[in-house]
Amino acid sequence: MSEEPNLSGEAETLNLTYGVELEFVFAFREEELDLTPRNPEKKQNQIIKDIGWKHRMYKGRNNDYSKFTLIDPSETPGRIYNSWGVQEDGEKNTRPYETEPMDIAAKKLCTLPGMKFNVEGSMNLGSKTVDKYQEWLVTVDHSVCGRGSQNIPTWLPKVSASEAHLWDSYGLELVSRVFNTTTNPGDAEICNVIDTIKGNESSTYGSFTTNQTGLHVHVQAPEDLSVLKELAMILLIYEDEISRLHSKCRRPNHPATAGVLGSNRTAFMLDDLTYKSHYPKLDCSTPALAKRYSIPQLRGMMERRFKSKEVLSQRMNGPVPENAKAYPNGTRHRLVNFTTTCRKPDEDTGKAFPSTIEFRHAQGSLDSVHVLKWIEFCVGLVRLAHEYASKSKNFRVHDWGNPANPIGSMDHISVWDLIEDMGLPEESKRFWKTREAKYSLEKAEDIPTHAIEKEKFQDLLPHEVLETVPENTNQSSYESTLENSSQEHLLHGSQFNRTSFTWSLDALTRSLMALKIS
Repeated sequence: MSEEPNLSGEAETLNLTYGVELEFVFAFREEELDLTPRNPEKKQNQIIKDIGWKHRMYKGRNNDYSKFTLIDPSETPGRIYNSWGVQEDGEKNTRPYETEPMDIAAKKLCTLPGMKFNVEGSMNLGSKTVDKYQEWLVTVDHSVCGRGSQNIPTWLPKVSASEAHLWDSYGLELVSRVFNTTTNPGDAEICNVIDTIKGNESSTYGSFTTNQTGLHVHVQAPEDLSVLKELAMILLIYEDEISRLHSKCRRPNHPATAGVLGSNRTAFMLDDLTYKSHYPKLDCSTPALAKRYSIPQLRGMMERRFKSKEVLSQRMNGPVPENAKAYPNGTRHRLVNFTTTCRKPDEDTGKAFPSTIEFRHAQGSLDSVHVLKWIEFCVGLVRLAHEYASKSKNFRVHDWGNPANPIGSMDHISVWDLIEDMGLPEESKRFWKTREAKYSLEKAEDIPTHAIEKEKFQDLLPHEVLETVPENTNQSSYESTLENSSQEHLLHGSQFNRTSFTWSLDALTRSLMALKIS
C-alpha cells in the first residue's frame, strides 16, 4: 500500500534541460499575407478563398493525393485542410499555404528584443537535430486545422461577423529553444512569446487553441536506464491520475485524440502486437491494468525484459508501426513519448538528435500560467524518477488494492502523492487542485466529436468547419467553475455510466477536501 516517503530533496534541485511545443490556430487578416512571387518575373499571387471539399479532402498516398490534406482521416479523423489557398501566376492548380502564415507569425514575434525565430516547413524525423533548437522555431502543424472564416468570430470575439470574410486561420506550432532549469530558465521568454502571438484587440492577427491542439513538454531524458525504467513505472501506475489534471479531450479513446494520443499501457494490454493507429475498444484503465499485472509483475518485467532504452520504448510506445524503419522504437503518439530517448546520430551528417522524454498529456494552451505549471510538473516527474531510482523504498505504491472494486480501494494511488513528492510549491498545488475540479465537471460534449460521417456524404460549403468549443482560459478559480456547473455536467449524455459518474464525484470530493485543507 501507500507509504510516507522520506525524500532527500535532491529531486527538487536536479539540473535538467527542457523545451516546449505550443500548438495553436493562428488567425490573420488578408492584408497580412505576403503574396510576392518567388520569381520576380511572375505576377502577384492570388488568394483563393472558396476551395471545394473535393479538392481539400485526402485522396491517399499515391500520385494523385491531395496537396492540401496530408493526414489520412481514417487514421486521424477531422484533420481536413480548412484554410485559403494560393494561386500562382501561370499555374493551373491552386496550392495550400507554404510558409505564408508562419512568416506572418515570425514577423510579429521578431519584435521581441534579442530573440530570433526561424520559419520551418514540415519537419520530418531526420530534420529534428540538436542544432535546430538553438532558436525558436515557427512551423506548420498539419494535425491542427483552421476553423473557417465565418467561424473565426466564435474564437476571436474581436472579429465581427461582417469582417469575418477578411480573416483566415491556420494550424501552427511554436517550438522553443532549449532551456535549462538552473542557469537558463525560460519562464519570462515563454510568457513574452505567448503574449505576443495572442495579439491584442487592435491587432490584425490573433491566436487560440482548440481540441486538436496540444501542449508538449520535452525534458532531458535520464541516461541511466534504471532511472528511465522508474519513470516508466510512475507513468504506468499513475497514468489515469495524471490525466485527471487535463481536459477529457486529451485522454486516450476520446474522439479528438484518435490516432494522435494513446495510452502508454496499450502494448501491455494487447496479446496481438499488430500496430493500429488507435484501439477504440481497448480498456487501458487502471483497473484493467491491475487485473492483468500486479505491480511486482510489472517491476519484474522492467528488470528482466527491458534491457535497453530501445526495448523499453518499444513497449511504452508500442506496438511498433509497420514502417519500422522510420519508427523502429514505437509510435510517438502516446501520452508520453519514449522514442526520443534512443535515437542515434544521423548516418549521413553525423548530427545528433535531442534525447528527451516528451510529455503530451496537456491540451493546447495560450495561458502562460498553465504552460509554466505543466513544464514544472513534467520536470518534477523526471526529477522524481531519479529520486525513486536511488531510493526505491520511497516509491509509495507496492500493490493495486482490490481491482474488482476500484472505487475507494485504489485511493492510495493519488496524483497528489506525486505532487507532494515532487516538492511543488503551494501555489502549484492550488493550481492543479483547481484544474482537477474543473475537468471533473467537464461533460463529454464539451469537446464534440467531428462530423466525419456527414462529410462523407455531402460536399461542404467553403470553410464549413467541424464544431469544437474553445478552452475557457479565463475560468481561473474553482468557485467560478462551480458557478457555471450543474448536475447536468455529470449526467449529460445518451447513456449514464455509473463508474464514470462515481469517478467524477470522487474527484470532485477529493478536490473539495484538498481545497478546504489548503
